[in-house]
Amino acid sequence: MVKRIEPYGILFFEAQVLPESVAAIAELRRKAGVPVDTGECLFTRYPFREYWSKVLSMSSNRISAPVAVSWKRSKFRR
Repeated sequence: MVKRIEPYGILFFEAQVLPESVAAIAELRRKAGVPVDTGECLFTRYPFREYWSKVLSMSSNRISAPVAVSWKRSKFRR
């Protein structure tokens, strides 16, 4: 589907696979001719390590939004 809509000059493609399927997202990203947007369903820091190592590319020159990540210990944690 990404290849079919590529001629329309879209800026990014929302990944249409389950967020847990890192391999499928990585394959989609490799085959797509446009940036693939994903990650909004990741709520803790742990899944990001796998995404950063398998999906993200350092050659990407597009950042969709400024991101600041801070992991603080909760005062409610036992």
